[in-house]
Amino acid sequence: MRNRYSSAKQELGQFLTPAPIANLLASLLPPGGESILELGAGAGALLEAVSSRMPHLDVTAVEKDVALKRELRARGLASLLIGGDATSPKTIRRLAERAPFDYIVGNPPYAMGVSRKASIKLLEQYGLYNAQRGVRLDTYFLAQSISMMATTGAGAFILPMPLFSDGSYATFRQALLQRFSNITIVELPIDTFGNAEVSTAICSFSGLEGRRKRVKVARANSQGQIEDSIEIAMRQAVERMDFSFHKERLHLDALIGDATHNLRGLGAQVVRGSATSSELKEIGIQYLHTSDLPTSGIGELVYNRSAENRYQNAGEGDIVVPRVGTRCLFRQAVVLKGEVPFTESVFRIRVDPKVRDAVLNSLAGPIGQSWRRLHARGACAKHITATDLFDLPISI
Repeated sequence: MRNRYSSAKQELGQFLTPAPIANLLASLLPPGGESILELGAGAGALLEAVSSRMPHLDVTAVEKDVALKRELRARGLASLLIGGDATSPKTIRRLAERAPFDYIVGNPPYAMGVSRKASIKLLEQYGLYNAQRGVRLDTYFLAQSISMMATTGAGAFILPMPLFSDGSYATFRQALLQRFSNITIVELPIDTFGNAEVSTAICSFSGLEGRRKRVKVARANSQGQIEDSIEIAMRQAVERMDFSFHKERLHLDALIGDATHNLRGLGAQVVRGSATSSELKEIGIQYLHTSDLPTSGIGELVYNRSAENRYQNAGEGDIVVPRVGTRCLFRQAVVLKGEVPFTESVFRIRVDPKVRDAVLNSLAGPIGQSWRRLHARGACAKHITATDLFDLPISI
């Protein structure tokens, strides 16, 4: 990934694929095909990895970046190299003349696309359109590639984790299961693309022949080696397809045991802060943020001040936990004295004093830590929701 093209590609939401990850992706494709398509081929890492395994392939590639296109041509990686926008009608018409393709691959750009009516219709066909998220290039590249794949073909893509973990993409996961077989989702290390720290996975699939009724979810290391894997049922795959979730759920099921209570059943109140840290800092008042919570154990917070009525406040006996933050999501503390406004990155939990210690111990213990890991969402900064906390099992 670290080469002279990295900065320009990152500005476009594109990150070049490290060779070990490209080789892993190529290994997930079954043999026997004759043609392959990649939209946004970059420097050719994926095409090179696949071609090294199947040198006979007729390769069609599309690349918008002039410098990368020049390198692709110099390396002779494509039978047909189209320079231009992969979303343009002209490019699509040229590709349609060569379709269908036996293989489709890609590490598409993670950026916003063009909201043409045709684009939205295409995404809807594969359960990929989300009105709140708009037309993203990663989902567009995937949908356009699938539309040009042979019925008995196969594909492998590097995609952002929300496609496999977020509830808003359950329709996509259902469509994936209905249309394809031999589905494998391989979770990649968060530092796969250097400092980007984005959660991604390889998704591989093939036509419906020889349909496998279960889905394989796995975890790979930075060397492109599969470290662990689990097979999950179709209904579980619709819910989520990320390895970390299903591995953590197995672990959590063993931990929960007799913990039959949860925060909702205990009548807890869970409230998010009403101001950003920047807002509170600007007016010069003391406030509580995720960075104020201890990195381990149960923090005890003391304030020599009264409430700020303009904002949500945490006071004596209130429990506070982070709402967002990959590195701090598993912290917790209780306010012993005083009141303080807290930021929108923090949740305040109020419970009956009789069960407060049980809630704190559950949050800080294996169940609370595992529960939050299981329900953390997001491709970049992880976050949890109030609903997640309400369902947190409590041992009393």
